[in-house]
Amino acid sequence: MSGTLRRVATGLPFRVGAALLHLHLHLHLCGLALLAGLAAGPGAARAAADRDPAWFPYHHTAWAVADGAPAGISGLAQTADGYLWLGAATGLFRFDGVRFERFEPPAGQTLRSRNISALAALPSGALWVGHRFGGASRWAAGRIDNYGAEQGLPGGTLLAFTEDAQGRTWASSSRGVALFDGKRWQQVGLGGAADGPDDQAVYALMADRQGAIWASADQGVYVLRPGETRFSRASEAGGFAWMVQAPDGQVWASQGLPGLRPWSLETLGRERTESGGFSLGGETGAFAFDRRGSLWVGTPPGVLRLPSADWQQRGSAGGGAGGGAGRPGSAAGSLPPAFSRQQGLSGEIVLAMLEDHEGTVWLGTNGGLDRFRRNKLNRAALPPELLWFALAAGADGNLWVGGASRALYRLRPGETLAVDKLTEVGGRITSAFRDRQGRLWMGGAEGLWRSVGEGFERVALPEAMAGSPMQAMAQNRAGDLLVA
Repeated sequence: MSGTLRRVATGLPFRVGAALLHLHLHLHLCGLALLAGLAAGPGAARAAADRDPAWFPYHHTAWAVADGAPAGISGLAQTADGYLWLGAATGLFRFDGVRFERFEPPAGQTLRSRNISALAALPSGALWVGHRFGGASRWAAGRIDNYGAEQGLPGGTLLAFTEDAQGRTWASSSRGVALFDGKRWQQVGLGGAADGPDDQAVYALMADRQGAIWASADQGVYVLRPGETRFSRASEAGGFAWMVQAPDGQVWASQGLPGLRPWSLETLGRERTESGGFSLGGETGAFAFDRRGSLWVGTPPGVLRLPSADWQQRGSAGGGAGGGAGRPGSAAGSLPPAFSRQQGLSGEIVLAMLEDHEGTVWLGTNGGLDRFRRNKLNRAALPPELLWFALAAGADGNLWVGGASRALYRLRPGETLAVDKLTEVGGRITSAFRDRQGRLWMGGAEGLWRSVGEGFERVALPEAMAGSPMQAMAQNRAGDLLVA
């Protein structure tokens, strides 16, 4: 039969014979594992995939006090040179990915204090340092400039910095808000500059991409619209908070509530307690949106990560920050697993969060520093009975996996890997192939199948091949399928 051209019922030509191809693809594997390299460094480095499938895409490294990291990291910032800066009660530190170095000012210069409460590396290039007992310091071009009440800053603990669309620097403290003119600070009341300072704590301050300035203070949430000179109160529900802008432009706030609440310029003056917010089942702290749109939220006892589609669905489901459709345990509100001390997090409370220039997410906790670096390759969890793999990539980006089991599996990539089981193709698939026309072929001792649309159809084989395992398939220049 060797070298004989036969046509089957589908009209597709075959060449049958062991002499045509002699490719033995024996993949004696116990599981499909695509692993990225292990991170270097003194910290406890372990693949986040070792914990739960929701964390498969990330490799986690933790640095504790024993590794040189400060405890109680309340501020994180990355400057243009790539260094990561950490602010804590014990000082200002610089981290290069391997070593922690306490910042020592140049000779003749000094910081106002070693007790750091806030950090910000602004687009202008300056690193701003807020001090817990009042005042701020600016580090730029090898020089430290210190500011306090004598330079116009409001008193109290410095809590936040931001830079607006005009490149102006703003700061907030436990005693108000101020705007920097390049030399001095001018205190700004949340009713507008004309009203003067109003001596209330302003916990969160941020400039959004539309040019508005948002603030969460003791007496409510405020916004300064582009082109206006007065802040407007968006809500009476203020208080301690973190504020971050989502990819869709909405500004979200975590105000120590069991969830998150969104705000936008279109909803000023309207409370958002009945729609748009969602609960996370516990008090929320520092949070951030990464460049892929995922939402990271610090909530005891660790951190949650919600893919873009997940948090958007929760937001549209309503229920507010206090419950409803977003309530944990409900169909719309079931939460992915948190990453906690049990999985290797450096602490129980997330105090600061940052996505760096390369897309790596950093957390400052009460116990140290954590890094979540996205793996270039990730593990795909498959059933343990799926041995001796036959793999083929589909034209749509899916991966098809056959083996000794009684089914064919399709892996659909995405934020989380989805695995589908298809039983319409027989078991014991030992060879898989995609031809130049984009069709998939799955063959084994039980027969041969070809993809048609969303499914597969069985292809009749010559009698000489019945019951014989297939080792390899290929396509010649004429378009014939060659099977060994």
